[in-house]
Amino acid sequence: MRLLQPELNRLRAAMCDNRNQFRPGGSDAPDCPECGAKGLWMLYGLPADSNLPQGCTWGGCVIGEDDPDYACSECENTWRRAAR
Repeated sequence: MRLLQPELNRLRAAMCDNRNQFRPGGSDAPDCPECGAKGLWMLYGLPADSNLPQGCTWGGCVIGEDDPDYACSECENTWRRAAR
């Protein structure tokens, strides 16, 4: 399903702050546990366009149960959030 631009803008506004920084729950992605560099949120699904919010990377179009939640901006490490 392809999102129309107004729908995409509403979705992005619900997930991002005023600088287009992706912040679900109001928090940044945690730093990489391997090298300490800035972590990126991984977004999954089929993108409607190529504009990613800052702080994000594509995780792929297939969403799986064991897919990582975060990716490192430097060392390509990926990891899941801690179990609650």
